[in-house]
Amino acid sequence: MAVKKLTRLEQVLLVVAVGVIGMYFFVGKVWDPMNEEMEATVTEYNKLVKDLNELSDRPRGSAMVEKKINKLRPEVAKLEARVTELREQAFVGGDEEERKYELLVNTVAKNNGVNVREFVRLDKVCSEYKTFSDLQLNCGELKRRAYALKATGGFLDFIGFVNELETLQKMINVTGIDLNGSGYDRGMVEINAVVVI
Repeated sequence: MAVKKLTRLEQVLLVVAVGVIGMYFFVGKVWDPMNEEMEATVTEYNKLVKDLNELSDRPRGSAMVEKKINKLRPEVAKLEARVTELREQAFVGGDEEERKYELLVNTVAKNNGVNVREFVRLDKVCSEYKTFSDLQLNCGELKRRAYALKATGGFLDFIGFVNELETLQKMINVTGIDLNGSGYDRGMVEINAVVVI
């Protein structure tokens, strides 16, 4: 019995389905747990700092209070280091650093055969975008910038572009992805997305 050969449309739909499933599992198994860990770490850190400040404000005549303060200091230092590590993954630099990451995104796009037509910084830091729940989720309380990306390329080239961005040292997120078939070239897609650095 011969196996039916998939049509071009069925092949594209299969690739899209695999891509969507892959992105779903990435968000569910990698991104969400990392965000939850960071939120829990920041909450615990803030609680310990509050406790430490309350204890520091009390008179130091009591040996028990001093002992509690000394017990909390290593925990606070450990959480400060973790918060610093997580914040370093976010973009907080000036114009020179910003241009460096714009160039990096453009280079990754070029390496994967994606043609960037427009990469424009959105006006506000992403934490000010109250109406975009995806941006809020990706930005959290970190001072990161959002960029509007318009590009063209093959669907698989775009998947390669996103996969390579995931491997970079800095946390770069692509959200609000809108893919449309290109009216000019068959097999190409027009890509609109928001890149958060």
